[in-house]
Amino acid sequence: YASAGVYDGIPGDPGDPYGPHVRLDSGDGVFAIAESGLLRDTPAGPAKFAAGAWHSTARFDDVAGQARAGNRGAYLIAEVPLPVAALPGELGAFAQLGVARSDRNAIHRYLGAGVHWRGPLGHRPDDAMSIGVAHARLSDSYRRVLGRGPRAETAVEVTYAWQLTEHIALQPDLQVIVDPALAADIPTAVVIGARIIIALP
Repeated sequence: YASAGVYDGIPGDPGDPYGPHVRLDSGDGVFAIAESGLLRDTPAGPAKFAAGAWHSTARFDDVAGQARAGNRGAYLIAEVPLPVAALPGELGAFAQLGVARSDRNAIHRYLGAGVHWRGPLGHRPDDAMSIGVAHARLSDSYRRVLGRGPRAETAVEVTYAWQLTEHIALQPDLQVIVDPALAADIPTAVVIGARIIIALP
């Protein structure tokens, strides 16, 4: 498959991001993105492999406050089923890689990966468990602006969704964030939360 889109480079009003604004100014530039990929049916389930790239012509101030025109980046995505016959339910894995220009972005490299397990308890086929890792690496230009601090932030997340009824699920979540906010003086953070998901019929 292949898809592409062209959008207003600066949608809305940056001075009032919460308002329902539709503005098409001549200085906004354009944001263009394209993606191409393969969708395959395997004995264990559907798989997806995709690559994409984006380009912006908008004018903006980079991380050092210097006026710039244009920005770009690219990404890779993989989603595959894991044929593990000894385990109940359906097991799948995903990986994501993104890069952007290091001279005008705070984050110039991102890597994410994880595992999703649907029906980990055989008698509860609608439950789902996920484990993921996200690693965001700072650009050298942004590190120079900060003057110090770690080179990257890494987050590990574990979540489990209990399907309580046909329309209601409870999903607790645990996150461990190493070098949060990219500040050396902030210790590793542990975040615990939960959400209730209601699907209206």
